[in-house]
Amino acid sequence: MSQVKVQEYRKRKGLRPLIGVMMAIAVGIIAWFLAPGLLAWMKAQNSAFGRGVDDNVMLAGVGIAIFLVLISLASVVFAAAAPKPKTSVKETDLMKERQEKKLMDAADAKRQQRLNRQMRQDVRARSSATDDPNRR
Repeated sequence: MSQVKVQEYRKRKGLRPLIGVMMAIAVGIIAWFLAPGLLAWMKAQNSAFGRGVDDNVMLAGVGIAIFLVLISLASVVFAAAAPKPKTSVKETDLMKERQEKKLMDAADAKRQQRLNRQMRQDVRARSSATDDPNRR
């Protein structure tokens, strides 16, 4: 048995939460600057939009909506671009393994049948050779 241990390097994942917070802050800043323009455009499209609601509340609502849309899009992009884990298995690999296992099981069954047949023959040969002639 070898006394040498192979060092397995794991990917560093400690900075991911920090990167996520920085991304959320950046998206929040972008939403903050886009909100007034989008609110003005929405009011220009529909003059009754936001009637009876304070402008600051409307600005915050539009900003939050922009933030949620942008952060959702960024999450989808990052999830799609994330590397696949090495443990993921393809269906074709599973099918190959199943076929190989079936073949091995069939070969094992044949081998076991051959051994059983050989054992029966050996037992018969021994019993016939050691039979007492007076027993018949």
